[in-house]
Amino acid sequence: MKPTSRLFSCLLCFSQTVICSTCDRGQLYCSNACSAFARQQSCKRAGIRYQQTFKGKMNHALRQRRYRERLKQIVTHQGSITSTEDGLLLPVENKPEQSIEKQYDGPIKCSFCQNTVPLWLRSGFLGHSFLKKIPGLPYIRPP
Repeated sequence: MKPTSRLFSCLLCFSQTVICSTCDRGQLYCSNACSAFARQQSCKRAGIRYQQTFKGKMNHALRQRRYRERLKQIVTHQGSITSTEDGLLLPVENKPEQSIEKQYDGPIKCSFCQNTVPLWLRSGFLGHSFLKKIPGLPYIRPP
């Protein structure tokens, strides 16, 4: 089997990324930074969903009660500082600094290991995901 590379769009920043078959482990994000940020957002959404349950509300109330006991001050009837200034922002022109189109003069390189990859790029995974049964759909064997 010849080594192939995969072209995909990052699920977070939508940048096109090329990955060689040796580095390809089913990545969905272009870098560790995008992956870490997506993980952080996923954990945040899970925490919000948990705090909407009865058990989550009770644990949150208990944690807040313990925090207020450590704080040793009254936390009700707190007011915010009034400001007389308006919060108007000046208009900003929103244009990209660089052209979105990229011209590749040289060989295409893997975004992870920087090795040169062949010009033929695939868009799907190497695994035979079409053979797996999808819940709710009838299984049709490929020819």
